[in-house]
Amino acid sequence: MFDVATVRIRGPLSGLVAGLAEHLAGRGYRDNTVRFLAEVFARLSRWLQDEGSGLDDLDWVVVDGFLDWSHARGHRSPVSRRGMAPLVEFLIAGGVVPADRFAEAAPVPGSPEDVAGRFIGYLVEARGVASSSTVKLYHPMALAFLRSVSVPGRVDWDRVGTESIQGFLTGWSASRSASAAGTMASVLRALLRFAFVEGWTVHDLAGRVGKVGPRRGVRLVEGLSTDGVERLIGSIEVTTRIGARDRAIVVMLSRLGLRAGEAARLRLDDIDWQAGVVTLRDPKSRHDVAVPLPVDVGAAVVTYLRLRRAPEGQRAVFLREHAPVGPMTTAGISGMVADRAAAAGLGLVHAHRLRHAAAMAVIARGGTLVEAGQLLGHARAATTLVYARADGESLRGLAIEWPEARP
Repeated sequence: MFDVATVRIRGPLSGLVAGLAEHLAGRGYRDNTVRFLAEVFARLSRWLQDEGSGLDDLDWVVVDGFLDWSHARGHRSPVSRRGMAPLVEFLIAGGVVPADRFAEAAPVPGSPEDVAGRFIGYLVEARGVASSSTVKLYHPMALAFLRSVSVPGRVDWDRVGTESIQGFLTGWSASRSASAAGTMASVLRALLRFAFVEGWTVHDLAGRVGKVGPRRGVRLVEGLSTDGVERLIGSIEVTTRIGARDRAIVVMLSRLGLRAGEAARLRLDDIDWQAGVVTLRDPKSRHDVAVPLPVDVGAAVVTYLRLRRAPEGQRAVFLREHAPVGPMTTAGISGMVADRAAAAGLGLVHAHRLRHAAAMAVIARGGTLVEAGQLLGHARAATTLVYARADGESLRGLAIEWPEARP
């Protein structure tokens, strides 16, 4: 840890630099970042003193004033509240300032932000949506539509009709995939039903949202070949903590057929080493699935755990290596797989192709579509039919024998 005595500080935050440095180091920040944030902290303290302000005045409005002053003085960073968040978190965690003082201001009633927030609250409380990833996906989608039918300060529900709904969906979907367009259509239907229940619209307009068809025919999946998987795994060095982590993730995805989100949610308590079982938690369906833990997967995870450095109380298995240290995200895991595959010369490979590879490996070893579906946790057999091309034996019994021509 760097020498905090080198930080020149005066003002109401004096005496807190050592605690700040310890807090930041515990969150995984490197020395140079801790030093920079300590200097920003000292700058904030001096500014507060010069402005005649104290800890009782400190809130986001005051922080915004500090940022404006700091930029005017030529300091290029931090540039936003997000950059100041680690300092604010320290002050709140240490009880220096109350958390409610830094609560974001409530949106104006009737504004797009207010309606979107109430809609998400309805999904969580009334419809039982528990997945944070679903909430993060639906909120910006709902907000995009609401802003398209708004006047300054409020949603104009009189503008919501077949033309505005279809026009928005068509324009929004133009540069996006059919899957994303289908999700947006689902969000709009739920949002419009909510608006009708709330009395904002006279009629339930959910039926005005048209169906989104695929832009091209459905094709069978393309999983990474067995050689490709081995090449990817072999390209990852395990002498570093990041390498051991990435290799463990790739082995787990390609052997167990996990989704990136399932690996991201995995906790130490989900692994039963004695029974050799991994429990996969699904917050969306609230249905847990237990899958066997093969020896090679367990060995890869153990190699990483022996090198893993985690803050006290952190139970997630796979952690970010960059501050603040915490669980890896779904996007982070998929991006890591893509980067590792590109470095191995395998082209564009995302995490889901490793899931496909796991299913195709089952079939290649003589398993059936049913067994592949069980590995992937498919609730319906029809979902597994995308792997039909690889399972010729299962399909052979369904084929109608062509009669031989008679002479």
